[in-house]
Amino acid sequence: MVKMEIEVKLKVERFNWIRKIMREIGAERKGEVEHEDIYYQHPCRDFKKTGEALRMRKTKDGKFIFTYKEAVKKPKLKVRREVEVKVEDPFKMEKIIERLGFKRVTTIVKRREKWRYREATICLDEVKGLGKYVEIELMVEDLEAAEKKMRRILEKLKLDREKAITKSYLEIFLEKNQRKS
Repeated sequence: MVKMEIEVKLKVERFNWIRKIMREIGAERKGEVEHEDIYYQHPCRDFKKTGEALRMRKTKDGKFIFTYKEAVKKPKLKVRREVEVKVEDPFKMEKIIERLGFKRVTTIVKRREKWRYREATICLDEVKGLGKYVEIELMVEDLEAAEKKMRRILEKLKLDREKAITKSYLEIFLEKNQRKS
């Protein structure tokens, strides 16, 4: 069974207060990574309309992960079925993608500080050109139970569920740049 990713993010000004709360509740810092995410557009389907995403992620340590995310949105939560595969030769993979008609949309660069709290991954993301965000992610099979867990985590972290953002960084980036043009 393919698990679903359920996530919320909130824009923040600073990370110090959330780090303090995470330490208080027993969250464990897992390290820091940098990602360069290259997003692609399907030749016949508008991923912006369908909510899908196709990306190649390059990590600072030289690993490449190819990801397809199928959207299933719920109010105030972003729910997606996700399929990932490690890529040994990203240049050949990109040639395959291009020959199938996919086009590069943009590249999103972020520095991510990862934390673990129970079954949740909590990330403090600094996204180039977009700012700072707290992103909370659960990988689940049972959506109803996951929604309850997400509410409890938001409460523990003293985050306002009403301010939760369900858009991806790609969607936020495209909206911001569309307003500029």
